[in-house]
This record gives sequence, C-alpha cells and structure tokens, in this order.
Amino acid sequence: MSTFSFTGEVRAAKGKGAARKYRAQGKIPAILYGANTEPIRLSVEERLMNKALSDPRAMRTVCNITISRDEGTITKSVIVKEIQRDAVSRKLLHLDFYEVDMEKPVTVNVPVRLEGHPIGVDKGGMLEQLRHELTISCLPAKMLESIVVDVSNMDIGEPLHVSDLKLGEGIEVQADTDLTIATVVAPHAEKAPAEEEVESVETGKGEEGGES
Repeated sequence: MSTFSFTGEVRAAKGKGAARKYRAQGKIPAILYGANTEPIRLSVEERLMNKALSDPRAMRTVCNITISRDEGTITKSVIVKEIQRDAVSRKLLHLDFYEVDMEKPVTVNVPVRLEGHPIGVDKGGMLEQLRHELTISCLPAKMLESIVVDVSNMDIGEPLHVSDLKLGEGIEVQADTDLTIATVVAPHAEKAPAEEEVESVETGKGEEGGES
C-alpha cells in the first residue's frame, strides 16, 4: 500500500469570500473529519494537492497529513473522501479528508483491472467487462489500489462473479456474490443473406384488333 504525505494549515476564516481568498493565494479550502474527530477547517497547497491527486492511487490509500496549529503540529491518517472541482476549468475547489482508525474497517471504491487473454477470445468470443469498480471494506492497512483478475482461462459463456475473487483475508466486497464482473460472450451469428425478392410480372393481355 502506497502512502501519500502532505501538509495543511488550520484556517479560521470560512465562507465563500474567504474560500476565494485562499484560492487566490494558491491554497485549497478543505475540511477534516471522522467518526471520533471534531471537524477541522484546513487549507492545503493547491500545487502539492494537484501533484498528489494526479496519481489515482491517492484516492484509494491512506494519506498522512501534517497540520500546523498554534499549539504545534499534528499528523493524522486520512483518506481523501471527496473532491470538488470547477465544472469548466476542473480546478480544485474543496477537499474532504476523513480520519481513519487503523484498527477499524473503511469502505472505499476500487477499480477492477482484467489481465490476460481469455481462451474464449481465441475461439471467436468477446470479453465484456460489466463492472469496472467495486466497493470493498477492510482495515486501512489492507486497502487495495486495484483488484487485478487473471482472465486467461475464461472460455465462451463463462462469467466471472464476485464469488470468484480472491482478495485476501479481511477484505470484503460490498456486493452480491453472484454479481457478474465480466464474461466472454459468443460471437454473434452471421445473418443469412436476404432472400432476393422475386418480382411477379403480370403479363397483360394484348388488345384485340382495331376498328374495322
């Protein structure tokens, strides 16, 4: 499990006006909270957060944040719970950090990555991935960056279910065990060529001789 570290400062000012001032200074308003943690308003360096969040693993691992306060600094273990961005510019607007207890399970969304070349594909089938992300629950130290599944032995008509995953002790998928993640579907039968339409030609009777 990778660990990301960054720093933050306690901010006293709040509200939209104060948030705009922080952003103008290259800082992002944030809040830190947890099950047993009083919310703490923070500001974090935009440049450093952009760098950290450019790695998608930052959303799926425990991060260490060191907070500067009048009483001194403290370091907390957190996960990035929510990111708010500008709808047009995609610039960071606000961050939510959730303090985790390393002895209690957390719930996170994890991407599913398929590896290998299914034998069913060699037979003309097509691999279809139906679930690209799953929600897991585990202790923070066991958080997964991704769920990697080898699909080399999948044949046509063989689905991959949640029950087929082997994630390790203490890691639980928050979904029905029969939920299908991927499958190899049979090739579509070729349509028979359309039958040629045969035009029935009606032969008209010739007119009888003209006037005498």
